[in-house]
Amino acid sequence: MTEYAHREKRRARSKVLLLGIAIGILVIGIGIWRVARKRKALAEVKHRSSATAIPVDVVPVKRMTLRQVLHITGSIKSQADITVGAEIPGRVVYVGADEGDLVHTGQVLIRLDDSTIRAQVEQARAGYQSAIAQYEQLQLARQLEGKKVTVDLETAKAQVEAAEARVRKLETMLKMTNRETGINIEQAQANLDSARTALKQLEQQVKITDEQAEAELKRAESALKAARERLRMAEEGIGAKDEQVEAQIQQANAQLAATRAMLQKVRTGARKQEREQARQAVARAKATLDTARAEFERAKFLYQRGAISKAHYDQAKQLYEVAKANYESAQQALDMIEEGARPE
Repeated sequence: MTEYAHREKRRARSKVLLLGIAIGILVIGIGIWRVARKRKALAEVKHRSSATAIPVDVVPVKRMTLRQVLHITGSIKSQADITVGAEIPGRVVYVGADEGDLVHTGQVLIRLDDSTIRAQVEQARAGYQSAIAQYEQLQLARQLEGKKVTVDLETAKAQVEAAEARVRKLETMLKMTNRETGINIEQAQANLDSARTALKQLEQQVKITDEQAEAELKRAESALKAARERLRMAEEGIGAKDEQVEAQIQQANAQLAATRAMLQKVRTGARKQEREQARQAVARAKATLDTARAEFERAKFLYQRGAISKAHYDQAKQLYEVAKANYESAQQALDMIEEGARPE
């Protein structure tokens, strides 16, 4: 039994050995066949190379940039999207670039209708000029007021001097004669009342704002009062003739007329500033009218195309009509000032 197993084992080994030898012979044969085929291919290549030789140049190796153009289909997208728009709303009247165009820094892309803004600028300029005219008018009024104060003081001083002169004259007459005569107290009182009335009218027409001028005026009034008191005392002692009283009344009337002429001259001198102020008012009203007209035309255009409501359109129309009426009123006022003197 053991011998039989031993024989089977040797028989199996023989089979494996024969199989390995057969495989080795097969591998060696395949290798020899591939080597022979490669040699044959190399021989054919050498034969073709020797038949058609290609000339080549031998140059030193150097570094260079190779450019390669690629044809790619796709879409280009920017790294950042920027929205371009105007800082103020308005109607676009010019477009400087189309979609996809290359633009540069500082290039004008759109232009808005600036008629309304220009009208507002003109209105602001007119307001500025009007403010300057009002300032100059106030400066002139202040200077004229100072002149009024000076004239008023001179008038009061003249009245004091005239009263003092009358007192001195009456005192002289008192020394020259000792006779007593009747005096027309009523006429003298009327003379004083007329002088007081003229003084009150002058004080009502002229407003003195300077403290120093007010103090001077008070001192002049005190001196005038004292002179009148001396005059009253002198009149109690002597009689004045009717001709002298009449001359005093005429002198007071002449002083009052001179004061009125002075006031009329001052008012006439301020007329130039009033005309300038009226012109500035017309300029402001004209600028406002231009702005309202532009807004009304714009609202009318949008309303006809259904872009705004009728209430908005009516509001723009009403503003335009009011601005037009204001302009016509300002123009009429300027025409009245330039035509002639106004009634006092």
